Amino acid sequence: MHLNLYVCENFAWDYRQIIEKNDYGFVTVVPFACICSDRKKKQAVAQQISTDQGNKMIITSRDCGVAKMVSQDDDLTVIYEGDHCFHDYLNEKFIDYIIVKGGYILTGGWLHRWEKWLFEGGFDQKTARQFYAESCSELVLLDTGNDPTIETKLAAFADYINLPYRMIYVGTEGLSLYLGRLINDWRQTREGLKEEKQLLEDLKKQGAEYAAVLHIIEEITGFTKKRDIIAKIKELFHFIFGAGRVRFLERGDDDYFETYLSDEFLDPDDEFKIDQSSHYLVVKLIRYGETFGALEIGDFQKPEKINDYANFALSIARVSALAISNSVKYELLERSCDEVAYISYHDSLTGLYNRNYFNQEINKQPIPANVCAFVCDIDGLKRVNDDYGHAWGDELIIAAGRALKKAFRETDLVARVGGDEFYIIVYDCDINTTETLKQRLATIIAKHNDSIAEPVLKLGLSVGYYHGDEGKAPGDKPWTWEEIFHQADQRMYAQKSERKQKNKNSLLNK
Repeated sequence: MHLNLYVCENFAWDYRQIIEKNDYGFVTVVPFACICSDRKKKQAVAQQISTDQGNKMIITSRDCGVAKMVSQDDDLTVIYEGDHCFHDYLNEKFIDYIIVKGGYILTGGWLHRWEKWLFEGGFDQKTARQFYAESCSELVLLDTGNDPTIETKLAAFADYINLPYRMIYVGTEGLSLYLGRLINDWRQTREGLKEEKQLLEDLKKQGAEYAAVLHIIEEITGFTKKRDIIAKIKELFHFIFGAGRVRFLERGDDDYFETYLSDEFLDPDDEFKIDQSSHYLVVKLIRYGETFGALEIGDFQKPEKINDYANFALSIARVSALAISNSVKYELLERSCDEVAYISYHDSLTGLYNRNYFNQEINKQPIPANVCAFVCDIDGLKRVNDDYGHAWGDELIIAAGRALKKAFRETDLVARVGGDEFYIIVYDCDINTTETLKQRLATIIAKHNDSIAEPVLKLGLSVGYYHGDEGKAPGDKPWTWEEIFHQADQRMYAQKSERKQKNKNSLLNK
């Protein structure tokens, strides 16, 4: 009995590899056109499926809409529909996580023809860059390992649309287990199945194993922290194998792990070892050639079945290695997203918030009660840059940033909004406290200058402030942020002009 397996053309290559590897000679992979890039192809896809009068299996997603093309009376077609296009490649929780973090998920099949897809979507380079910039912050490739040249294509596409990229290795083990279960289920339920009873029993047993392993995949890959994954792995071995002892050995910087493996495995390429005399197995957790650890499993309730356990344990170990590998990528992804967020909102020289963050914050909220706006400007920075160079000027900017951090609280918003200009929002500030804050800043700067030997690096700040309760009579409209900072700015320039005049008079009197 033959089966036509319908999958999107972007995934057909990976499915063909699995079909060949598992010797499913009765299955033919039939690609259907990618509807995501052109909805006009729906009619052709529907006709392609309806014309096929044989046994069909369709693997698709809800967004694709292919499932709706099949008649409810079609008894020869089974449909497996996921929430995402990539549901058969990776745990959907991980997919959701990548999307929430700004990732745009790609597969190798799509990348092979990315120029075609952009052309069919009506994009040129300008509109493609605009679209992807609005849609995501980076490209994320689910790498099955089937194409060693795929990063070259990913880099070319990333460069074309001017976005960073990362690769997450997913392998094909999970996809192979998923497809194996579907095919076994299909073979068991076909009315025309005439195999011998033993074969049917074998299929049922294999199908149960696939179901159990897939359940394990869902359980384990639902976690993002390595310690949670390891705890779940131990729990599953206790439950499935009745193992009284499950020990996880993690690869570390010391020599113990490598010594343990060399003692247990005569051949370093072996993935598992059975000790018949002591009734325990050791299984390596390997992913893409990298060993993440090993599982030592023993004290079985039925030690005579240890040989039966071995292959099943190996399948679980491979899934576990994938989960641990992905947990590392979760952490890297989260860390990089945090770093991107930090960089986008902070000034690289002082570590203070930048103008982008400041503008976002003031646009989020009206002026609250008891708020004060400060504007600070470094005195003589242009002269220092012109006469001594920008490296010396940067020293003054860094010193100003440190002084402002010390003078104000962590709950206040301190931002560098220009080359020598700083804006500060002081929350929960009594109007009588504003002058005290200005004096505290002056004291901090004076103390700093006492420690500086080079006169040109002594810091001078002109400071202006304005409180939200100033200049308002009952019934007046509240200040806007623009108005209150304008008032503070005027006072700052008044102080700067006064200081310049004093310095000028001082020179004339000498």
